[in-house]
Amino acid sequence: MKKLMSMLFSGLLALSMAGGAVAAPPAPGTALEINIYGASAQYLFWNDLGDDWMKANALPGANCDDNTVFQGTKDSIHGVTWGYNCQNINGTPDIVFRYTSKNSCGGLRAVACIADGDACLNSCERTMMDEQTCPPGGGACTGTKCIDVTHGAYDVEATSLVQSSSGEKKGRCGGGVISPGPCNAFPGGKTYQPTVVPFGFFLNNAVTQTLCTANPNPLQIGQPCSGATCANGSGTCGAPAPVQDISRMTVAMIYAVQAFQWRDFGASFPANLPIEACLRHAGSGTHATLDLAVMRGTGPLALNTFEIPGASGYGLPNATAPASTYAQWFNEGSSDMMRCVNGNWWVSGSGTCSGSGQSLGAIGYADADQTISAYSNVYGPVKYNGYKPLAQNIRWGLYDNFWSTQWIYEDCVNPQCQIGSCTAICQDAAAKLMAFAEQNIPSSK
Repeated sequence: MKKLMSMLFSGLLALSMAGGAVAAPPAPGTALEINIYGASAQYLFWNDLGDDWMKANALPGANCDDNTVFQGTKDSIHGVTWGYNCQNINGTPDIVFRYTSKNSCGGLRAVACIADGDACLNSCERTMMDEQTCPPGGGACTGTKCIDVTHGAYDVEATSLVQSSSGEKKGRCGGGVISPGPCNAFPGGKTYQPTVVPFGFFLNNAVTQTLCTANPNPLQIGQPCSGATCANGSGTCGAPAPVQDISRMTVAMIYAVQAFQWRDFGASFPANLPIEACLRHAGSGTHATLDLAVMRGTGPLALNTFEIPGASGYGLPNATAPASTYAQWFNEGSSDMMRCVNGNWWVSGSGTCSGSGQSLGAIGYADADQTISAYSNVYGPVKYNGYKPLAQNIRWGLYDNFWSTQWIYEDCVNPQCQIGSCTAICQDAAAKLMAFAEQNIPSSK
């Protein structure tokens, strides 16, 4: 009777999957695992592309059974895609593909087996998605576990991660002071460079600008106003509106602490609106790109969180109100950065960071495809030196250097990566995944 019931259950499961119903993740230890950890840009990218790769019938797609491919996510940091019977991969394995964001240095240190403050005791492991906590058919997952990292993702070449920073882990939302320095992780192994990652600047809704809408001199149209009139003393100005374009010099002056109020850039900006500069902590490829490709020696990139005047050193550990003068806040992750720009701050006595945000003079930077729908006080990415962070503008040399090539280090000797032959299965799957990424950039990216 037990055998009959088992056969009946298996038949019903097969029927359910064939009919397009849900498929649970593969049981632990039964699937090929690809575990990519590191750069913040990768979570959104792979979450968009992972299921496409598994379902694609033509090479370099994995050609898994379509009705077994599902995805799970957690905290906008951890993601997983799974699929069964992937026919274009040597050995026709089932696949579990995990991807977790931290920063570029985190990806390098993971594949180099250097401890990085993670809760995992094994220095080759990092906290990643536990797909067994995801519902059959995908959706919101509830748990993580320590996983051997097979691939480290980073947004710049390893030798570019030379910056230092010191401040609260999560900016105005506290978390304790951290002081990361140069990454100093140079793992060996095979590398891929499947994509170019554009970055962009994001602003709080309080940061507005008035532009000239009518003037006897046509060259003034669309240019910043000077008070109630266009800059030449005549003409008409429009209502304050979101900033359309920001220049490299403006950005450099903000992050080198050479401007303190938005009005320092002219009367087209609001009066009495202190600049609150949101930065990523050192170890971020986005932060390294800001330093090397945007600042370009214009001024030293800020190293500490502080306010002027007021508390020295790290400034207020948990901010509860907008700054009365220029302030800057380092943030470990992209989501922390966006909360900083949104004006979220510590709620005294609650142990949490406010989700509503506030209007203040904040500016920050992140991957250009950053999702901002959860941040009601944020807009962007704005144009940078006249152009948007789009593929064609990078290709044509118009988007001014605020982009980088993503690198992926492969650690294929890692036993978690393989079932059977590492060369035949793990490297085959990873190579096809990277080729697919290079050839199939999602339209939203």
